[in-house]
Amino acid sequence: MIRAARADDTASRAGFLRWVMAATDAKSHRTFDTWIMCLARWCGMDDARFSAVYDRIDPIDRYGDRIHLALGVFYCFFLGWPLSFVEIAAIPLGVCTAIRLWFNRRRLGLQFLMLPSVMFLCFWLWHTAAMMWAPDMTAAKEHGGRIRFAMSLLSLFPIVRYRTLLTLAIAAGFLCGVASQAANAVGVWLDVPWLVVRDYAATGRNGGWWPEVVGGEILVAALGLHLPAAMLAGNVWGWKRLGAIAASVATLVGIAATGTRGAWIGAVALVATGMVVAVARLPTVRLKFTISSLVLGGMLVAGGIAGLTVGDSLTRRYTDARNELVRMLERGEYETNTGMRVKMIVWSWHAFTERPFTGIGVNGLRAHVLASRSEATGRELSVVEHFEREGHGHAHNSMMQLLATTGFPGLLFFGVGVAGSLWAGFLRLAPEDKGTYAEGAVWGLLGMLLIMPFDVVYISAQPAAVFYVLLGLCPAWRPQSRMSM
Repeated sequence: MIRAARADDTASRAGFLRWVMAATDAKSHRTFDTWIMCLARWCGMDDARFSAVYDRIDPIDRYGDRIHLALGVFYCFFLGWPLSFVEIAAIPLGVCTAIRLWFNRRRLGLQFLMLPSVMFLCFWLWHTAAMMWAPDMTAAKEHGGRIRFAMSLLSLFPIVRYRTLLTLAIAAGFLCGVASQAANAVGVWLDVPWLVVRDYAATGRNGGWWPEVVGGEILVAALGLHLPAAMLAGNVWGWKRLGAIAASVATLVGIAATGTRGAWIGAVALVATGMVVAVARLPTVRLKFTISSLVLGGMLVAGGIAGLTVGDSLTRRYTDARNELVRMLERGEYETNTGMRVKMIVWSWHAFTERPFTGIGVNGLRAHVLASRSEATGRELSVVEHFEREGHGHAHNSMMQLLATTGFPGLLFFGVGVAGSLWAGFLRLAPEDKGTYAEGAVWGLLGMLLIMPFDVVYISAQPAAVFYVLLGLCPAWRPQSRMSM
């Protein structure tokens, strides 16, 4: 009987492995590829015709790409700076995009033959419509306005062939942010006021020029930009790879310094995923062992540096999380950071079940929760009052926020768009782009996806700006990569 059970178990595992292999073979790739490009195929557009249309340049606009690229690099560099810099840097790129709309009409038209772009258009329209039935129109406009960063999908497509340069610009801007954390730490330790951006002596959380939560979240995306060049370059070594490894270690230390627990989880998951992919791509066992050892060594180095510099903060944040979980599970106390996040997920689910198709409206969760206060008693009333005092306004979880405020259609449009972009980013990647910064955007996008269980990324100002830029660099079809004009 035991042998029979073992045989069944072995057969089931073999069946699962066969399913995984079937799901990842070339035929399945082509099937999914045809699916995300179905509108283009129905119109008779193959990759060759896409390239022909994309490469057409109006003689009047012969210098347009150069100007557009310069402004795109300018915007991408300041993406990791304080939010006011991001807003200002977006203006010239938006103006350039508007001026060139006529000249880029064919290129931009290609976007609406790609399913992910169509899904994001549908999401934007549905999200805008959901503002109409929101309980608080002022609050709805605040969240609805954050979708403005989605214009990056249009602004970056005309210059997406230069995605390596754009990705490097983003990475350089984020390293400036990590440098601000280092300067901030030196200023606090040595009592040098002009170096102190945000005094974190009381909290032990160093975000540099970013708010701590925002800094931790967007640095996970920054880590993704470096991972391909640091981990996935195979047996190729040189100053570029060493620089990417150093940048990855610095970014990991920056993430640890922010004290953002969701970012810690996202960073570990991202590095683990990168290590699995790196090992899978290598041809020999020796290389697999070497790269795995280097990755683990790099994480130990980053952990050692973080322990020496922000060890007290790490210990404090871990202890707080453990105590909050104990209070929630053993005593039913939700008036903590962790407990409140769990409660907001529960409230979001209740809101979704009440209106599964339309949702309760953009930014409607706060009004929905406060409306239940009249019927709440005891511990539930205490939790609602804590929610109100803390000024919470969303679910701190992207998927639950989408379900609660825009219903199932909102989650469907958004989910299909992100899934299509990720698939295209990984599987439509040219062989020469693998293991380089040209592959960094999709890993950064994966990093933002790993943050979504802990924040509403698509409407959280600077994380939203980073998210939509990375989406813009991962279209379902992209021309051959170039570094310069």
